[in-house]
Amino acid sequence: MNSTMLANVLNALKSATLSRLKHITLQTGTEQYFGPILDPSLEGKLVHQVPPFKEDLDRLPYPNFYCTLEDLVASDFPSITHPVHRWSIIIGASSRSVDNILLTLSVYATICQYQGLPFRYPGNKYTWEHFCDMSDTRVLAEQQIWAAVTYGAKNQAFKC
Repeated sequence: MNSTMLANVLNALKSATLSRLKHITLQTGTEQYFGPILDPSLEGKLVHQVPPFKEDLDRLPYPNFYCTLEDLVASDFPSITHPVHRWSIIIGASSRSVDNILLTLSVYATICQYQGLPFRYPGNKYTWEHFCDMSDTRVLAEQQIWAAVTYGAKNQAFKC
């Protein structure tokens, strides 16, 4: 479904701009390295990459729409450059972001410290015991701009 939507958008843009479209940015995420973590049928069966995650790691043996999008752009739109930015959780101050875990934990820790209370992690055991990385919105935006204007970044993957 995602690849069909992307193909429709790219086809419309290519025809509307008389093939002036030269660059798109693909933004994917954590499932590139962990597999389909939200698929309940695969609970306890997933084999994932081991941190630190690197851009040139092999694809995991699970269906992944990120890979489908990358393959679509590479094969059907070869004249369009397409760096891939692989983020995990995106954090950053935003008036429209009601779910920003790092800022939420920071405020909670500050309140605990102010009141002289111990900090107790509010998440579950899995999130406490497993690796998690986050990307700052400003750093991600700078990386995407850099990749758009840097010749050596064309069609490359970047972990942010």
